[in-house]
Amino acid sequence: MTSIEQRNETTVRNFCADWGKLSTEALLPYFATDGVYHNMPWPPLTGHQEIAAFVAPFWPVLDSLVFELLNVSATGNVVFTERVDKFRFKNGATLDLPVTGVFEMDGAGKIAKWREYWDLATWTRQGGPTP
Repeated sequence: MTSIEQRNETTVRNFCADWGKLSTEALLPYFATDGVYHNMPWPPLTGHQEIAAFVAPFWPVLDSLVFELLNVSATGNVVFTERVDKFRFKNGATLDLPVTGVFEMDGAGKIAKWREYWDLATWTRQGGPTP
């Protein structure tokens, strides 16, 4: 593994861990200013403002959120993650969502593009909110 691949993998691991802070301010610095977050099946979000507007509404309803990393692989500027995202809501509901995430990192080690692949039926069957 090259030093750039190691840096990119470490950045993604730290980013995944920081979702547990339930804080937009903790997450946005990981993204390039014009970074893209494409949370399938919804349209891609571009830039800090759009990403923040999407994630911020989750914080008041969550007690905790853990991205359990099952597998991580870095090749060049791409980092793949296989995860189970464990949402714990303030109303007592729980939701465990299997996810594959693909991160494309820029030369500065920021997230340039992030694509998330998961099953909407699994999300809604467990009571997940939809925009």
